[in-house]
Amino acid sequence: MRLSAIRRNVRAWTSRAPLARGAAAVAAAILLLAGGACRDTSGPDTRVAAVSVTAPATAVEAGATLQLSAAALTRAGTPVAGKTFTWASGSGAATVGATGLVTAVSPGNVVITATETGSGTSGTFTLTVTPAAAASVTVSPESVQLDQGSTRTLAATVRDARGTVLAGRSVSWSSANPAVASVDGSGVVTAVAAGGPVAITATVEGRSASAQVTVAARIATRVLVTPRFLVVDATATAPLAAAAFDAAGTAIPDPRPTWTTTAAAVATVGADGSVRGVAAGLAGVAAQVNGAADTALVAVLGPSGLLATAFAGGQPKLAARAGQTVVVPVVLDLSRVSAAGDLGAAQFDLRYDPAVLVFQSAQAGVSGSVATHVPTPGVFKFSFAATEPQNTPRPTLVTLTFQVAAGAQPGAERAFSLTWTAPPASTGFAAYGIPLSAGGRVLVVAP
Repeated sequence: MRLSAIRRNVRAWTSRAPLARGAAAVAAAILLLAGGACRDTSGPDTRVAAVSVTAPATAVEAGATLQLSAAALTRAGTPVAGKTFTWASGSGAATVGATGLVTAVSPGNVVITATETGSGTSGTFTLTVTPAAAASVTVSPESVQLDQGSTRTLAATVRDARGTVLAGRSVSWSSANPAVASVDGSGVVTAVAAGGPVAITATVEGRSASAQVTVAARIATRVLVTPRFLVVDATATAPLAAAAFDAAGTAIPDPRPTWTTTAAAVATVGADGSVRGVAAGLAGVAAQVNGAADTALVAVLGPSGLLATAFAGGQPKLAARAGQTVVVPVVLDLSRVSAAGDLGAAQFDLRYDPAVLVFQSAQAGVSGSVATHVPTPGVFKFSFAATEPQNTPRPTLVTLTFQVAAGAQPGAERAFSLTWTAPPASTGFAAYGIPLSAGGRVLVVAP
């Protein structure tokens, strides 16, 4: 029975006749007892119904830490003090310690769970791990000296604000002077020309650092001009090229030689090695790089000039081993003479180094008498008198055979030259414009 109903009954009894007063006393006692038995003795509800997990941010950079907090709540949302929690991470993107301290590991989303140990009630917090921002960049090595034409790879190291190295970041490379030192997208520096220092810069996410690159010029100790023998008509042009090599025999890229001519009235030469014929005659054209130089012989042909070349195709150099036979073909372009190819009489000398080459024999595909002899070591004389027309305008071949001296050392390189000492002459034809020379080289190589 509720307390209010008991009180109503007691009032009713006490209002009756005096005979009922005793019963009223009893009822009062019952009321007192009932009031004690029906009093509400329950306190506030402290049962854990939920767990709330909070943090000062919802995102954190990889490598950084973030402190999470957990609170136990009643069904009414009232915090319950004195509770302990266990923590767990839902992925490898972050780890969490016993106090709720989260350490971000790699970019991604991760769910952090806090469980109240007494009730097993849990709460979660979703955290986003973002890539760490680049705070600094260093380039190594910081200073580089390169020989012209060589390369070197630079490395860029990226770190975050905590000094942790960040891998896999995109690096943009640039050169302050690509004409001296260029750089590609992988950090490979190419020494283009002597100069510097040049700043090579690596940039990552707005952060930059540079290395200083100095390019040293290679010193040429040898120059080779090709072709060794050049034929050009008057007013026409033809190119010469020069290669330069350092003391180690390594080719020097873009040597930029200085060109000069010994007879500007015969032939001129431009800064790029282009030769222009001026008038019939012979001229030496030299290319110089540092203190080394080499010279090509330029023949400017008149209207009746005779073409002679050493080695088939005008090759400037032939490689041979000690003891090996060397064949030197000399080509006479008879189409410049006449349809019948009448040579008349001619004589040429071939000069060579007898320490490297030893003369063996000579053959000529011409009609008429041929005479050869070696007056002194290193000089070979060839003469012929074509008493009959050759009956062909095709080139005629004179084949000279030498042997590389047995004692010639590998690496030895010697030039030879062919000079017309008596220009070809023939009755009924105009005199040949000039005596003409051809040149070549023999390089001794290892067996």
